[in-house]
Amino acid sequence: MKKISKKQIIYISLASAAFIIVVLAVVIINQKTSDPGYTYFTKEPEQWIENNDYSDDTSDVFINIKKATRDLSRFNGLKQDIYYFGKLVTFFSHGYYDGIQFEGIYVDPSVIEKIDDPTIEEMQKLLKESIKIQITNNLDPNNGVIEGMILGKIENDDFVFYLFVDEDWKEQLEYTNILWGKKLDDENTLNIRPFDFSNEFEGIFIDKIDYDVDWFKTNSNGGIFLGEINMDTLKINEQKDLNSTFIYIQ
Repeated sequence: MKKISKKQIIYISLASAAFIIVVLAVVIINQKTSDPGYTYFTKEPEQWIENNDYSDDTSDVFINIKKATRDLSRFNGLKQDIYYFGKLVTFFSHGYYDGIQFEGIYVDPSVIEKIDDPTIEEMQKLLKESIKIQITNNLDPNNGVIEGMILGKIENDDFVFYLFVDEDWKEQLEYTNILWGKKLDDENTLNIRPFDFSNEFEGIFIDKIDYDVDWFKTNSNGGIFLGEINMDTLKINEQKDLNSTFIYIQ
């Protein structure tokens, strides 16, 4: 019987070890890719739009902030908090409806005034029927309410912003522009373009801006505006002269 040399034993041991490492690597990769949590966070914005299981309306959807931002952000309609390299960054949301400023949601006061001393049920019904526009991640493209939001997130270690509006927004606003930059009083530093309605999913339209969006890193009056806004809108000094509808973050 031919004896195996020490050199051959070493080669066989190394080959066996390499084989075991390859097998373990394949097992680990298969476990990761089959784990639902491994693929939960997605880059495609269409995958962030999900059905609202708490609503009876089948067209009611919501933007999953956790999925969109890899669980680094919280949003409540008035502000978005997001962690950026260990620091908390906050974007505050505001809006105007036909020139009237609102925070989060605008309710037509003339509807509320129609009933004297309403019950709680009547007030809830009136509030629902009198909502004109809302900054929210819960959007229903068929409820007659203008709904949208601006979402900041981190991609490739830097900020980008996704803009979402529903079908009611598209139908009711005369036009929709995106205007953004560092200084609102300096046209040379501002960017403006029409909202791109070509990307639609479940009645929600999605656009994105990924450059010149670092106004928040300096002390400036910049921000991102979405809606019936242009360079001339920024020059209006009196609110009574403003009749546009738009939302913005700063």
